[in-house]
Amino acid sequence: MRGQQHCRDHHLPNTAGQVVRAIAAPYDARRCVVMSHQVEYTTIAAWPLALCKALAARGLDHVAILARVGLDYEKLVAEPEGRVPVAVMTRLWAEVEAVTGEESVGLAAGRFAHPMHLHAFGMLMMSCDSVITALEHIGRYYTMVTNSVTTRVVREEARLGLLVELMPDAEINPAGVDAFFAAIANFSQNLLPRSRDSLLHSVHLTRPRPREPKRWEDVFRCDVLFESEVNAIWFNWGKLQSAPLPGDPALSAHSEASVRRYVERLSGSSWSTRVRQTLLETLEGRELSLGEVAARLSLSERSLRRYLANENTGFRELVSQVRAELARHYLSNTDLPIAEIATRLGFSDGSNFNRACRRWFGVSPGGVRKKAGG
Repeated sequence: MRGQQHCRDHHLPNTAGQVVRAIAAPYDARRCVVMSHQVEYTTIAAWPLALCKALAARGLDHVAILARVGLDYEKLVAEPEGRVPVAVMTRLWAEVEAVTGEESVGLAAGRFAHPMHLHAFGMLMMSCDSVITALEHIGRYYTMVTNSVTTRVVREEARLGLLVELMPDAEINPAGVDAFFAAIANFSQNLLPRSRDSLLHSVHLTRPRPREPKRWEDVFRCDVLFESEVNAIWFNWGKLQSAPLPGDPALSAHSEASVRRYVERLSGSSWSTRVRQTLLETLEGRELSLGEVAARLSLSERSLRRYLANENTGFRELVSQVRAELARHYLSNTDLPIAEIATRLGFSDGSNFNRACRRWFGVSPGGVRKKAGG
């Protein structure tokens, strides 16, 4: 989905900021301005470490390759939960592609990205009671991995998808998305070692079609569509439902608390970001009230209203933005009937949805769908 994307207001914790300055000082990360704040797009330091494992497995000098883009391997190892600028990570992907001559380097890195490398986030994944729950956690806490994208989980009749949208001014190498999806596919399959069938329904990538697409098909073991409108990894809903996991409620609760604290430090004072994410997680099928969202964020209505006003926005405006994002997605990327989309987004009738689409996009719902179809 290409519309209604917004930069986010993230402030790095002190320790993470020190890692960024120590291991990547030669480069300035790409930034965007949000109101009076600056945002630095970053990724967790465990991610380049996974790429290092893939390089080492091929006998390549990963320490030297990191050094060429200004990264210090030993400092990454010492602080795997620190942050690395996405601009530097993009340079690293390009460097590795140049060294290997391969477009599929992200797929290799994804196979080496074990959940435990992400510490609390990995523990949360491993302690889930189902792959569905694990995907929901990824959709909720993705900023721990990187704040250069937004993600959300979408449920359709026969499939469940994790959609990843790049921030408008974040320069991200396609290999980064490849690696992220390969890691998710590998992780979900490892949770069910006795299952020989792939859980995946399909994978959609915005990247150009590679010279050897079979490498992507071999990794994901499903249909892979390139040059798509949105990056999405789709799971077969029936297979997910029939694949429960033992889970560990105590460990899950402890790990989620740790992940939430980490993400809150990254999010800084951007209450609008937290409200938007809450709406994306819960909006479908009904309209949440200000009071319900405030309760989920452990705030009073008055406090949340004041915080949003300080960020030059309001609750109704954010609800409208999220509805517009979801509407554009469903109209552009699914064949769901327009009446069903209206119901999913909490509209009481089709005429209200029609007026909203004309306000958001300047055309009717059918017009949005027609444009998406080319």
